[in-house]
Amino acid sequence: MPCNVTTSNWNKLIGTDYTFAGHIAGYMVEIFLYGINLVTFSTAAYTLVHNLKGNTRWILLTSASVMFVFSTMNTSLTIYVVFGYMLRRQGIPIQIIRVRHSLYFVNNLIADMLLLYRCYAIWSHSIRVIIVPCICLLASFGLGIFYVGSSLYSFAHRRYIYMWMALTFNIVVTALNATRIWWMARETRKAIGPILARKYYSAMVIIIESGAIYSIYSLIDQVLKTVVGENLVILDAGLAQVVAIAPNLIIMQIGLGRQARDLESTIQTGRETGETVVLTTVHSHC
Repeated sequence: MPCNVTTSNWNKLIGTDYTFAGHIAGYMVEIFLYGINLVTFSTAAYTLVHNLKGNTRWILLTSASVMFVFSTMNTSLTIYVVFGYMLRRQGIPIQIIRVRHSLYFVNNLIADMLLLYRCYAIWSHSIRVIIVPCICLLASFGLGIFYVGSSLYSFAHRRYIYMWMALTFNIVVTALNATRIWWMARETRKAIGPILARKYYSAMVIIIESGAIYSIYSLIDQVLKTVVGENLVILDAGLAQVVAIAPNLIIMQIGLGRQARDLESTIQTGRETGETVVLTTVHSHC
């Protein structure tokens, strides 16, 4: 396929009516979200460096840095596409589209692995709990690789399968976290009373909300495509940034020391001593 095609030829090739205004709006949304991504990444990195010690700090910092670099590359390609092709009313080369989606798929994999690790930690390092999410993760990533290398038609019209599978993974893991946190909050109430339990519960809700951001954004995107039409692309470009923002928020919570095992230690202490335990946030020194 030639690298430079006209907009009409591009639209004909992918069999859709993607509009100039729709693309520009979508790319502007991505650039706006990149600003949020920059702030959350900087805060997460600062929190990790100053509050966390050991190998965990470097693993999380490396993961966040890789995702931020890929997000930056995606935004750079967006700016290049806008000024190099869109404003000139030229078709976007399929090679650039494939690179952008490849960066998104890899970022999504890293983000999902962090979310999976979070679930694994919340469930007291239980392998059985994460078996189904692991299968969903591998299947969605395999589909991502397939679509990047597939024909133009499949790439343009079948990507929704990957999106729904990735969304399913996020919903399953978020539901597992919510279930575990609900149980732990109930046990906390029994061990140390409702007042202190409510404080920790509020902190844990932040963790759930952080993990649910991508799921909500992706769900809205897919529902709008189903209701309005698959040609609605305004939220698509922003996925490349949202997929990195959510893990940054989770990493910030880890850096601040809001670990599930801290709550479990509190519960166990309260049961064994039968005394009122002062709930504190303990920094992790993994």
